Amino acid sequence: MASPDHRIPFALDKHGNIASIEEVENGAACACTCPSCSAPLIARQSKTGKTVWHFAHAKGYGCSEAFESSLHLGVKRIIEDAGWLELPECNVLRYPDEFVEALRTSAEVCHPPYSYRTHELNPVRRRGPGEAFAPARRVEFESVQLEKREGNIRPDIVATVAGKTLYVEVAVHNPVDRDKLAKIRARGNATIEISIDPKRSTWTPDELRTFVLENARSKAWLFNPRLEEKADQDYEAKAELRKRIANDEAEARRRHEAYLEKIDDQRRREREKKMAAQRELAVARAAKLEEIRRNAGTLTRTDGAGTEDRNGLGLPSWMSESPEVSFQRANAYRILSKETPSPTHPVLAPVLFLDLDGLLRPQQEGFDERVQRLAAVLAGRLCSVIVTSEIRRKCNAHQVAGMLKELGGRHIGFTPTLEGGGPQQCVAEINAWMMRNLMPTSKIVVAHSTVQPFPAAWDVLIGQSECGFSDADGFRLMDLMANKRTWGH
Repeated sequence: MASPDHRIPFALDKHGNIASIEEVENGAACACTCPSCSAPLIARQSKTGKTVWHFAHAKGYGCSEAFESSLHLGVKRIIEDAGWLELPECNVLRYPDEFVEALRTSAEVCHPPYSYRTHELNPVRRRGPGEAFAPARRVEFESVQLEKREGNIRPDIVATVAGKTLYVEVAVHNPVDRDKLAKIRARGNATIEISIDPKRSTWTPDELRTFVLENARSKAWLFNPRLEEKADQDYEAKAELRKRIANDEAEARRRHEAYLEKIDDQRRREREKKMAAQRELAVARAAKLEEIRRNAGTLTRTDGAGTEDRNGLGLPSWMSESPEVSFQRANAYRILSKETPSPTHPVLAPVLFLDLDGLLRPQQEGFDERVQRLAAVLAGRLCSVIVTSEIRRKCNAHQVAGMLKELGGRHIGFTPTLEGGGPQQCVAEINAWMMRNLMPTSKIVVAHSTVQPFPAAWDVLIGQSECGFSDADGFRLMDLMANKRTWGH
């Protein structure tokens, strides 16, 4: 059913002619029918002037196409009676050949390679297209025919202007589609389209007449063969311009590619320089650590015969290893060098009990540098790292292991959290971890930020720097890990 807000302005009278609401009698006496469904209509001509005059379906009738069909009829009747029309300006853009294929499916072009839209902001204008323009003008029709068949199409209006045919299409909901436009172009006759806003529900005959005849903005050119011919001529005249534009663009691309190549080369040299510096630094650090290891990393003991033996594993000559123990030690070194810290790695002695919050200070700037400094101290040493500080309450062991990934494939764990407090709590938690892991006699190294009542048998490092784990702390910890007690507590 038609919306009651859309009032029908035109109808067909009893003779089948187009009738305006102003030309018929009021009520059912108008004897008019719907141009869409042929049902009887009644004329509603308000005597108070509060309601716009219009047609409506008689009781028991109705259709959804009446408003659109009525507007079609009204526009045709207005143009037929007036015999003239204000034509809109016409802009034709003939696209360059390289755009033709890309635009065959583009909704922005009526029919490639021509466009009838506004071109002021069209970037294609910089590429030397053909252009043609005709201003808006009023034309007088020599003849007007409605719904006349022209070959395989039936335009709404077929008019004659100066001996040439002009098609006029009326669009309310359904504008001319591409298939019909192709047929129009095949006929070779100029065509315009009058668009009427379907959201507007009320039209008086005078309003529609002014809109159709005088409002150029309501119309658009679909096809203008004369201007297309002029656009083709302009396109040919701009051949040298397009060639110059193409050369300029090629030169711009060449310069841009050369610039990108230069930037890539600079970045490559910078990366190589940085990598060389990192390699030199790594070599220097490895040499320094090797020297420290040679000076402080070997255990020296005397066997029963009074002979001494020094070896790179820190084992006395009187202590021989079975093949199984040697394999386990080799596997531990492989994990240390190839993998990252994890609480799932096996626990190996010695054990470093670490005050992570106090020495490495993860919340402060320079945390990564302090972790790397600790990693340099522990490099190549088989030991486990057990965290004793408050970070145990905020993170799990896997998260902390991710923070300490520079330490290599060694065990990372936590001491248990015991109830209570006081100066003896840290010592009690370390002892609880040792008993839980069946390592009561293992070598213990404690790295802490504050003085605690640690047992004298433990090797203890108290951080001396306000900025956390420093180079000096690193050298002291190396001595402790190598069994030199000179730094003590």
